[in-house]
Amino acid sequence: MINLLFVIPSLNRAGAQMHVLDLSRKLDRARFNIRILTILREPATLDDDFAELGISVDSIQDRPVGFLRTCAASFKYLRNTQVDIIHIHDVPLYGFMILWLSHLAKVPIRLCTIHGLWRFRGAKGLVFTSLVRLTSRKGSAFVFVSQAAREFWQNSYAIPAAHSIVIPNGVDLAVFRPLSRCDKRPLLNLPAEIPVIGCVGGLTARKGQHYLLDAVARVVKRIPNTRLVMVGEGELREQLQEQAESLGISESVIFLGVRKDVNVLMQEFDCLAVSSAFDYAQQVGESFGIVILEAMAAAKPVVATDFSGFKEVVVDGETGLLVPPADPASMADALLRILENRNLAVKLGEAGRRRAETEFPDTKVAARLSALYRSLLADKGYALNS
Repeated sequence: MINLLFVIPSLNRAGAQMHVLDLSRKLDRARFNIRILTILREPATLDDDFAELGISVDSIQDRPVGFLRTCAASFKYLRNTQVDIIHIHDVPLYGFMILWLSHLAKVPIRLCTIHGLWRFRGAKGLVFTSLVRLTSRKGSAFVFVSQAAREFWQNSYAIPAAHSIVIPNGVDLAVFRPLSRCDKRPLLNLPAEIPVIGCVGGLTARKGQHYLLDAVARVVKRIPNTRLVMVGEGELREQLQEQAESLGISESVIFLGVRKDVNVLMQEFDCLAVSSAFDYAQQVGESFGIVILEAMAAAKPVVATDFSGFKEVVVDGETGLLVPPADPASMADALLRILENRNLAVKLGEAGRRRAETEFPDTKVAARLSALYRSLLADKGYALNS
């Protein structure tokens, strides 16, 4: 049995965490003994999901206690826990430090999957760049969720090309699947004739929902009964609600908060809007779109901003429509094209489902990662059963 430790930021319902949950379901549990290590315990919205799988979850801290104390606690944990493979997901500064600590703790196989594009300014940027360039030499492999992410990290931080591999995220095709169009939308309590735009993701500057609200205000002028359903939480919720009020569309926008039934909710959307924009304050952009993939698997047409990572998922004009970031007018035009043309919406949705089936099934992702683990273990002299 191989002891596999996944490291994630928290148990929040976010992209990297959902990716790890899905991997935990798909990897061979007769071969891998999986544990989860989180930096912060709260918010623990995925606690029950891992418990249902019989997977232990450990947390370094219940509340932020400072970087050095967190590192000390992490090193102690790694020294006292039997780990054959540590696989770190989407934890920028801390993730590269724990990579170094796992080397000091003599963990045999050390991987990072990098889900985002991170760049920091000033002194923090100098520290981060130095840390990445120092610790990346201790990684057994770096997994990137897109070619765009791989190129960004190699160009920005000199991640060793020899240890880099692209394995895109996947989607559970049984969970996210197309269903027949129904006469009502029971979860949203809306009739079928009401056009519904879905938006799923954290309410943060990087997700660009303020641009989406501006776009929906334009859509509502032409299709007054349109509804925008926003699924997710974040520090900008109150600000976005105030913006909707100032735009005069508060009755057209539904804030649902975090939901566990996104796959079911997705069936009540006419399309999905992803308005991500580059966050100049945090210096981060998007490298992949898991929610885009989920919508495609559900045969829902997608309107997304034209990031290089998104272009590796959405084929513009075939499985969805791409628009320039931070451009509400273009976003509104694309949404109207879909809402006013049912044939186009169906065509895009069906093509998206086919692409999800052929290119992005989560079983393919799990198989590729399992093969990578076994290859790295074999290089370390582990005796592996076929």
